[in-house]
Amino acid sequence: MLRQKYMDKRMDKVYSFQSVILASVFDVKNITLTIPSYHAPWNIAADFKVDMSFNPAEIASMLNGYESDHHTGMNIQAIAYEIYNYTSGYPFLVSKICWHIDETLDKNWTIDGVKNAVERILQEKNPFFDELIEVIENDGKLYKLLYDVLIEDQWRFFFHGNSTVDIAYTYGIIKRKNDKILISNKIFEIFLRDYFISKNETKQKI
Repeated sequence: MLRQKYMDKRMDKVYSFQSVILASVFDVKNITLTIPSYHAPWNIAADFKVDMSFNPAEIASMLNGYESDHHTGMNIQAIAYEIYNYTSGYPFLVSKICWHIDETLDKNWTIDGVKNAVERILQEKNPFFDELIEVIENDGKLYKLLYDVLIEDQWRFFFHGNSTVDIAYTYGIIKRKNDKILISNKIFEIFLRDYFISKNETKQKI
């Protein structure tokens, strides 16, 4: 639709955009993975090399700002490292833990508070996990890769030329360690483990 608008503009049929930039988890060259009939001859893709995950120092910086407003007496460094321990800095999960502690756990800024927040995240139904499941369910190769790594405990080589590995890495589901594929954080490990176990239980008698 955007391309047609652009062509119409060039033919003076309609006023439209001068240019369009698409920012997405998918590289333009891989868009055929989701739209098989798609073809465009003039795409320029730029690598997005910014690390969007938070490190412990960045989490601590956010907690410092919160603490200056609320004066909870939390051990900022300890809480920051505990949050990182569960999330590996995944932005949504970091924010969700902090939200639960602040909103549903009576501002319990302790190690136990972080653990309780993680339990609530794993127990609740939210659009983020729904989308994660949808991505996995719609890609049989991705499903098998994650199942083999997490449930079968199989060693899988991390190679960027493998489109399935690239997609899992782009979505932040996996990480690379010594050329081995690992699940990117503990919350994903627990959630996906429970998801696969539940799927198995619906298929066979345990």
